[in-house]
Amino acid sequence: MGNWITRTLSRAASWVSRSLEDPSQPVTVDSLLADSGESFVGDAGATVTASKALGYAPLHQAVSMISGDCAKLPLNVYRRTDMGRTVATDHPVQRVVHRYGMANEEINSYKFWRRHFACALLWGNAYAWIDRSNRGDVVGLYQLLPDRTWLERVNGVLVCRTQTQRGTRTFSKDDILHLEGLSIDGIAGAHVIRCFRQDFSIALAAKQFESRFFKNNMSAGGILQVKQGTNPNKVKKTQKEIDEKFAGSDKAFKTLVIRDAMQWISTQVDPQKAQLPQLKEDQVREVARMYNLPPSRLGLKDSVSHNSLEADKQNYHDGALSHWLVGNAAECTTKLLTQEERDAGMYIENNINALLWADALTRNTIAITGIQSGRFSPNETRGWENYDSYEGGDTKYIPLNLQAIEPGVSAETGFRSRRRKRTSRVHSSHGTAYRALLEEAFGRAINRICIRSDRNKPLEEDRQNVVAIVENVMRNVSALVGSTYANEANEWFDSLLGLDASSLRVHAEASSREWIDKLLKGEKP
Repeated sequence: MGNWITRTLSRAASWVSRSLEDPSQPVTVDSLLADSGESFVGDAGATVTASKALGYAPLHQAVSMISGDCAKLPLNVYRRTDMGRTVATDHPVQRVVHRYGMANEEINSYKFWRRHFACALLWGNAYAWIDRSNRGDVVGLYQLLPDRTWLERVNGVLVCRTQTQRGTRTFSKDDILHLEGLSIDGIAGAHVIRCFRQDFSIALAAKQFESRFFKNNMSAGGILQVKQGTNPNKVKKTQKEIDEKFAGSDKAFKTLVIRDAMQWISTQVDPQKAQLPQLKEDQVREVARMYNLPPSRLGLKDSVSHNSLEADKQNYHDGALSHWLVGNAAECTTKLLTQEERDAGMYIENNINALLWADALTRNTIAITGIQSGRFSPNETRGWENYDSYEGGDTKYIPLNLQAIEPGVSAETGFRSRRRKRTSRVHSSHGTAYRALLEEAFGRAINRICIRSDRNKPLEEDRQNVVAIVENVMRNVSALVGSTYANEANEWFDSLLGLDASSLRVHAEASSREWIDKLLKGEKP
């Protein structure tokens, strides 16, 4: 701690010396704190610190969102295999870095990584000490405060130093996880609060103005004009009455009466004329630019957003998260794994599928297509929805219509044989799963139709939306059972036109069951 005080006093003495040489730089408490690295003073007059900046709602939202999303993505140790890769669950590092593990004996890994990313977002640097056992195994990660930790070269060797209550501790760079932002000096990331102190100073100054405006709601800032020779006691009394009767939001909208030929001239700028609402919106956009976020994620409704949830998530990952995730994964791989393990093909990486996962309808389509092509087993796709597996569900299948025709067997005979095999397979446990998908799709379509009919709205106007609900599922199931989809969804919809609202649901449910039964048998009603 003594070294930190020494460095701070040294900087303060340097500032005082410069101030004496240049009278335009006054020596103030804010200027001393700014030069010591603890706070920064912007041209707007507001003093900016990390805690004050984090109290600014748009910045708090951005930091909370990015750090939380980065921390909740699974970080795993992977081992390459002949079949691809697998999570090395038996590796000591896996128990430390995984989000459900323990970073050390005090906090779980999710808390650790969220704090780690938050430090990098606010200070431009995040440091963590790697605790190793006598055998060299990683047993814990401990956070170092970024406002009192720094990197420097000693005799050409890069080391990390941090201030503690017992003095300065020095670590080898190999024992420190260092996540940095954009670097200027080639050693550490640039201090975010220092770089954007002007923007934060403007935002905090506007917030202070807004608070004071509501505190003194009568626009009390102004000039009290009096005639020459007016009794000074009367002037003081009038000024006191104005302050007592009209200051404060609970005393707003009262009438001001001034006697003795006195005149009140307001000098306070109206928030609307000062463009305060526009300024606040512009500052939100500035925070979005700082972290490369789409402004819509910070609540600006007029900003451009993507047509689909998947595209929005992909843009959010590519623009705001990926460089933090890749940088942290690279640092973990090089510092937490040995050279021999890295040469053997082991690495640490985030599983971003947890962020980019699709909606329920798209997942169903992926599952059916994946089972059909042999990419997934039924139990794997059931696991996506946290469903229990069933016996025999780990078997993977390939499309039989892609197999080579056996010598001596005609194409027609081979097709019929494959169709009989496929039909019998549908009537097994897989048929139950396909039926559930079809019933769920038809159920949603029927609800939409009945609601529209109850409101006396023409069904034909909503044909495209209703058909789209069931068409994709029918098309995929038709391919699985060996039949060709031939616009069955539109035919089912046409059978419902002209029915009375009272009998529409009964007829629609009966018709859908008929279509499902025939479809699973590879037939057409």
